[in-house]
Amino acid sequence: MYYLAGKQACLVQLGIKLAAADTSDGWSAADYALGAGTAALGGAGMYKYLRRFKPHASNEALRALQEQAKDLPFEVATHAPTGSTLGRLVRRGLYGAPDISDAVDEAGRAGHVLKRDATVLHHGSPFSQLPVEGKVDINAPVQGVAPALADKASFGRLFEQVQEQLPEGVKAIPTTQPMDAVLGHFKHPEPMQAHLKETLPGGWLIKPTDESLGDVSSFVNESTPLTDTRWNHVMKNPGGFILQEKIPLKNEYRVHTVQGEPFTATHRRLPEGGMRNAWNKITKALGAGEGGFANMPVTGDKRQALQDYVAQVNKPLHPMYGDAPMHQAFDVGELDDGTFRLIESNPTPGTYNNPATSRKLQEMVTGRMHQDKAGLGAAAAGLGLGAGAGELSSQLRNREDS
Repeated sequence: MYYLAGKQACLVQLGIKLAAADTSDGWSAADYALGAGTAALGGAGMYKYLRRFKPHASNEALRALQEQAKDLPFEVATHAPTGSTLGRLVRRGLYGAPDISDAVDEAGRAGHVLKRDATVLHHGSPFSQLPVEGKVDINAPVQGVAPALADKASFGRLFEQVQEQLPEGVKAIPTTQPMDAVLGHFKHPEPMQAHLKETLPGGWLIKPTDESLGDVSSFVNESTPLTDTRWNHVMKNPGGFILQEKIPLKNEYRVHTVQGEPFTATHRRLPEGGMRNAWNKITKALGAGEGGFANMPVTGDKRQALQDYVAQVNKPLHPMYGDAPMHQAFDVGELDDGTFRLIESNPTPGTYNNPATSRKLQEMVTGRMHQDKAGLGAAAAGLGLGAGAGELSSQLRNREDS
């Protein structure tokens, strides 16, 4: 696209249309020199144009982050050791940015903080003391909205408040209660089961507050026999679990956000069919959560509907994001009736390991097109301009000679 646009820009200016057949007698050294010079200048100009700063128009928290990060390099802090040069090049291709190790033995001695003159995305466990600190930190250890969203109990309380600000007919999350509050009324699970059968006739799940990627079968639910040993964990530590209404899910998705603003959506689990069955077996064998990490993009109207929904239910939280820049991915369930519900939030989602997602995230943070994309576009445009200029020079010279 950029190549053809560049080439036509040179030729159409003088009314010379691209011909299917080459009518020139070949390029001279001067034609090649003109083409090369035009390619270099045109490519540089296009790169600068593509990388221009375009802050977000309506999300004030995101716009403030972009103003801070627009002129800083971008780095990814991970728990992976530095490794070989080849390994770092592979990760550079994956992340679209250089990575640095936040392991204490590599970043510095215990208690030492490695300062970076960059925007640093902390891609790992974001709520422990990390020995890497950037000029701008995303998903850094904070006491604000990020840990509140990561913990399912506080996530439920937070979105109960959000629900009060949403339009009628839009629901943020399934009915959710902390298990210690539920068990406060019951000393044993038997009467609790009978009570829940009446109050939640569609079924229910008991989920750990700090885990994700679970399937229905992995959680204690209305069908779990009382002899199941998982009940022991719930009864001994009810504060580590939530009770959630079971909802009839047709599909599950993951919507990535920066400062609450969505920018892409992927399938959390593949749609029903042979591909999903095969992927479930592969991920289960790898111990990566059965069916998770699908990373298949959602496109078209469905993607727009998902992003609009997540933007809507996140809008009341925008003021909370201001002092804690963060990348969150929300797992969203689609019900049989076509409506959506937030299932949980992931502060450092594995789906960031998708090269397209990681580059789009950096564009959201900086307000600029990613340098890889801008470089490819500029190179194509420069080549087109150079080819057009050389061809124009050759045709004009041949006309003069004839």
